Amino acid sequence: MALALELEEIEPFSPYKGVPIGVRGRFTEERDTAWVCDRLGFADATVLPLGKRSCSSVGIVSGGGSDDLSDAIALGLDLFITGEVKHQAYHEALEAHTTVIAGGHYDTEVFGVRSLGEHLGTRFALDVRFIANPTGL
Repeated sequence: MALALELEEIEPFSPYKGVPIGVRGRFTEERDTAWVCDRLGFADATVLPLGKRSCSSVGIVSGGGSDDLSDAIALGLDLFITGEVKHQAYHEALEAHTTVIAGGHYDTEVFGVRSLGEHLGTRFALDVRFIANPTGL
């Protein structure tokens, strides 16, 4: 997702058992949530527009990364992107004035699977195909 958004200054983000499971970065120019959702292909995203209207700094944890919102808040990031959000994330984001986009568990995780497939295809000269099987979640 960071590459699709053309983020700069990409760094590991949000450790789980000592291993970063996401990334963070910056837009070259501020972007709004509509632009981000369009760029990532999120047709049915849940958007919590509780922070800045246009964002420059972003934290990303795909899938069920709702609990990682606190890491984005601690770093003062404008926008947190994940797959799905828990109910309590609303109040956490509201109090911290942080915008959240939940693009869907499946729709956020396919970015990594596709990227891995491309890497393996190139590295080992394999014919790799991604077969979509969206769940609607």
